Amino acid sequence: MKQFIVALGLVVLVTLAASAQDDPLPDSVSQAYLAYETAMAAQDYVAASEAAETAWQAARSERIDAELIGILAENYGNLALSRGLPEQAYPAWRSAAEISDRVRAPQTERATRWYQASLSAFANGDISDARQCSLRASRSIGGREDSVAPSLAGDIHYMVALSSGQLGRLRTMSRHAALALEFFEASGRSPDMVFANAHYLAGVGQYFERERLDALYNFHISRSMFASVETAGTDTDNVRTTTAWIQLARGDATAEDRALVKGRTFMMSTRRSLACGRSHAIRSGPPKPASTGLLSSGSM
Repeated sequence: MKQFIVALGLVVLVTLAASAQDDPLPDSVSQAYLAYETAMAAQDYVAASEAAETAWQAARSERIDAELIGILAENYGNLALSRGLPEQAYPAWRSAAEISDRVRAPQTERATRWYQASLSAFANGDISDARQCSLRASRSIGGREDSVAPSLAGDIHYMVALSSGQLGRLRTMSRHAALALEFFEASGRSPDMVFANAHYLAGVGQYFERERLDALYNFHISRSMFASVETAGTDTDNVRTTTAWIQLARGDATAEDRALVKGRTFMMSTRRSLACGRSHAIRSGPPKPASTGLLSSGSM
């Protein structure tokens, strides 16, 4: 997952300031939020995360404005996910997403929050919840992907494909993998593990739909991308598995190829420590190295 340090959004500051003028925030909320700001400025992300959680929970207890609760939940979810705590990030992001739906927030906000909830659930191994949240992110776009950034639309469709594949929903996987590829191309995304896996998922879906030529095309692109982003000269599991699928689609698979395909059909690790895509958090958070992807460290 990819995180950036950014200045605290003006929307947050202005909104909280306006709220303080019209209806002062309870001390339990304002003091925790100021502690969060101070810790963020000092780049003390552990303290910032603790303060963000305190502010969010205090806001819920005090039943302040729902939109502000959503912002505070987002702050905490962002930090928790950045710190590799998806089990803590998920309820915060889901709460923020549900609030966005309830107040009919702009499409980008709703889509982003549901996507982040999906990302957190998948990283925590909750595949069913990840699929549900990614589908809600997709529905929040409402067929109007041009209303959000192509990079976000692509990652949303990728998460639908990824979680659907894990649950054996091959038709949904195939459709959304194809959509993800369209938006990855439109956004100018460079080859990475997620881009490679999107081609792989599209190929698997096309193979079972008996579209063997299309499947071969995607498997070849996938293998090339895996090879380009993995350690040079290393015959990785991803490259070997994709090669086995190519042989299967050609009708030339050996017993070893078939065993490899059977053992790693979707090649996706559900370890909590692995990210499954890029974070699209729109407010502040600690730096985090870009994800190396989902495929290289385990199987279903």
